[in-house]
Amino acid sequence: MNNKDWSVPQRQAPAGLILFFGNNFRKLFKIFFPVLIALVLHKSDSDKTMLYLWAGLGILVMVTISTILSYHYFRFFIDQNEFVLQKGFLKKVRLSVPLERIQTINIKENIIQKILGVVSLEVDTAGAGSVEVKLIAIKYSLAKGLEEALKRSVKAAPEVTTKVQTEDAETSPNPKERIIMQLSPFDLLKVSISENHFRSFMLVLVLVNWIYTQFKNFYAEEISRLAKEGIATAEHFNFTIWIYIFIFMMTLSIAISFAMVFLRFFGFRLAGNGKTFRIRFGLLNKREINVPLSKIQIISGHTNPLRKLLDFQSLIIRQATSGSNIKKKQVIAVPACRRDNLIKIEKAAFGEDNSEFSPALRSHPILFIRSFVLLSLAILTFTLFAVKKYPVVWWAFAILELYFVIAFILAYHKRRFRLNDSLIEITKGMIGTSFHHMLSYKIQAVKFRQTILQKRRKLAGITIYSASGESLKIPYIDEKQAMDIYNYLLYKTEITNKPWM
Repeated sequence: MNNKDWSVPQRQAPAGLILFFGNNFRKLFKIFFPVLIALVLHKSDSDKTMLYLWAGLGILVMVTISTILSYHYFRFFIDQNEFVLQKGFLKKVRLSVPLERIQTINIKENIIQKILGVVSLEVDTAGAGSVEVKLIAIKYSLAKGLEEALKRSVKAAPEVTTKVQTEDAETSPNPKERIIMQLSPFDLLKVSISENHFRSFMLVLVLVNWIYTQFKNFYAEEISRLAKEGIATAEHFNFTIWIYIFIFMMTLSIAISFAMVFLRFFGFRLAGNGKTFRIRFGLLNKREINVPLSKIQIISGHTNPLRKLLDFQSLIIRQATSGSNIKKKQVIAVPACRRDNLIKIEKAAFGEDNSEFSPALRSHPILFIRSFVLLSLAILTFTLFAVKKYPVVWWAFAILELYFVIAFILAYHKRRFRLNDSLIEITKGMIGTSFHHMLSYKIQAVKFRQTILQKRRKLAGITIYSASGESLKIPYIDEKQAMDIYNYLLYKTEITNKPWM
């Protein structure tokens, strides 16, 4: 255990001077970037090289002095029931965070920090739209010690009565933690294969277009000439060459997907100690995220035919938040999760409930018929405008209509709602399948909704709001069933005294 006295103001590691310098230089560069571009592009008869050198040297001196002063006046410590951060030399700032407001403490390490032997520590608090406290250069051992000191001071979350049993429990570096799941390089390879390669293909096109635009601005004549020559050459390509080009672009897109998955999720491990999930992942930018179990609101999963064949699905764990930056702060992605791992995660997060689910409730077919008709009319309108010039558009329209018919039939059969004594389950999808699981007592609000058209058919909808910012919808169900569900969910939220944030 780290016995360091955290009530004494601390500075960050000396290596932080380099990171402070980089941050200050980046801020100054953003401010003077338009001026720099104007000076570079401005043509002048006189030689102003020395002027530019002295200006650059002056800026370098300013940034260096600012860095030293910023580092010197940056202090952090624990003052009774507050975590205090002091910074600034011209404008002094004292930020005090009540310990009871601390939600999560995350440790991150990018490639530069790894070289310098430091990590960053971020403290997220209830009500913060962005990270309130961030230390960018602290030794890992001190970061862990500070994390433990803050946790000891924060009000402890209630114990989860269900213990997660795993075969790898003995291999955990912390005897109080149990490894729930971890991903091997082969698992990440399977994730890469099932990624959206079309998105990577579009990224390649955007990058190529950006490079073309940048060079065109400076070498307009040469780029235009090369573009014309390229178009003239492409006109003589036969079908086989276009196939090779397509295969090359798809191979490049798949390689990009592989690289993105490996860089982001390498070494992924999820462990739990009964109160918190600790998630570690990343190759160049390493992250260690703590997720209090009491703050988990929704666990969502998604699979598609390829992922189903490879026997895994992706998960999203959503935490409670009251800030605006929900996606970056409180959404945790698990790239690959098998069925047995999902059961362990949900037992740890939601507890164990052996009660049976209610019969599946489905949305009325009119919901899907209406969506199909509206989408078909939109595509038909486009087809009528394009068919005179491209008669083949009719074939494309027919194929799309067949696809939509199959997709909406699948959507009708996959969309269902169930609940038991403690859990809400909503499943939906077309080609792929998604599910959302939520504890009924963690509902923040429930909305009964009925339009005039729904009232004529005696239908209604329910919207369930959570503290994670995500809402779950049960659309177009029987009016009486909707009211019964609405009253039941309100009842479940009123009778519980369990913590839901």
